[in-house]
Amino acid sequence: MLANCACCFHTIVKAGASLQQALLFRRRTTNRAALKDPCAKAEHYNKQISLQYHEIQQIVSTLRREDTLPTADLVHRIYQNKKRIESKSIDKKSIGEVFQTFLNEKSFKSTTLKLYKNTYSQLIECFPELIIEEFDSNYWTKFRRFLRDHKKQSTNTTCIRLNKLKAMIKHLKETGLEILIKSFPLPKEEIKKIFLDLNDLQKVLDYVPSTASMLLVKDLFIFQCYTALRISDLRRLNQSHIKEYEGLLFYFYGCI
Repeated sequence: MLANCACCFHTIVKAGASLQQALLFRRRTTNRAALKDPCAKAEHYNKQISLQYHEIQQIVSTLRREDTLPTADLVHRIYQNKKRIESKSIDKKSIGEVFQTFLNEKSFKSTTLKLYKNTYSQLIECFPELIIEEFDSNYWTKFRRFLRDHKKQSTNTTCIRLNKLKAMIKHLKETGLEILIKSFPLPKEEIKKIFLDLNDLQKVLDYVPSTASMLLVKDLFIFQCYTALRISDLRRLNQSHIKEYEGLLFYFYGCI
């Protein structure tokens, strides 16, 4: 049985398939034959290889009738295009259809569901007819660029969209669906640190407010600058937190 598989391997190469594809045929057959019921497995894949061989032979014959040299690369490219067209005509589903099914099956909170739906709408806008099994790292990169260049989205928003897509794809892989993509690189957020220097702080100190409310805002702002309190900490600060120690005032949270 395995000898027949090896024979098909050589005939596929002679028929014009690429060496890489032929090696894949042989490796897949050999691996399956090593599992349970090796004869049945080898026979099954041997039939598949025989069928693929005849399809390749038809492509070679067609090219020769058209006076075109049937190189391995050309035959391989035509064969792959033929299979891609056939896959779309049978039970293969587009990435949009699979995404919609995923949303229907899951029970997300309204805010999370909105994020997924936004990702879904932009995904089908970018790839309206892409088959989910064909989604690989190149399509991932294309979608990243689509969000950045076409939709003009920030890095943070782009990461949110990509993370939702990643979660959906990982869920599908866990159900047994074979999808080509292996990794999910995300863009890095450029964080601009905004802060005051001493000159800026002096301008605030020199500022003379015209109203009592603005005077309070100024005092609170300066207090934050000297204590490094966040606005949330400042809001819950009260007199019980202020303690005197050796003639100096300190604030202590949790002290009475």
